[in-house]
Amino acid sequence: MTFWTSSVFTGLSRSSFVESHISSQAHALAEQFPELVSCRVAVESGGVGGVEHVRIGLVVPEAVVHVAAAAETDRSQESLRELVDRAFARARSALVGRRRTWRPRVVTHATSGRVGAASH
Repeated sequence: MTFWTSSVFTGLSRSSFVESHISSQAHALAEQFPELVSCRVAVESGGVGGVEHVRIGLVVPEAVVHVAAAAETDRSQESLRELVDRAFARARSALVGRRRTWRPRVVTHATSGRVGAASH
């Protein structure tokens, strides 16, 4: 299955270092959850005071899971990398919880005669 990832920066400059870190975190998540189809990460700045939110949108078959990690005022010195790591930890936790409720879709077909029997 193809896995798609994208990152969007709002209110701050793109950083190749942060984009690379986001990509590696997203692909690590996809290795742990092979049913994951896509991951979209939005890094948003609140203006003065720096980054306030990292939002992650995950798509799995038949569901979309959204998680966010907000920088709290008492953690104003938190680095962007730490904020991204915290958001992905929440995403991982959300997927683990969601996995318990996933029900695989089973398709049954009516058969006549023995299964796998060739007709002549």
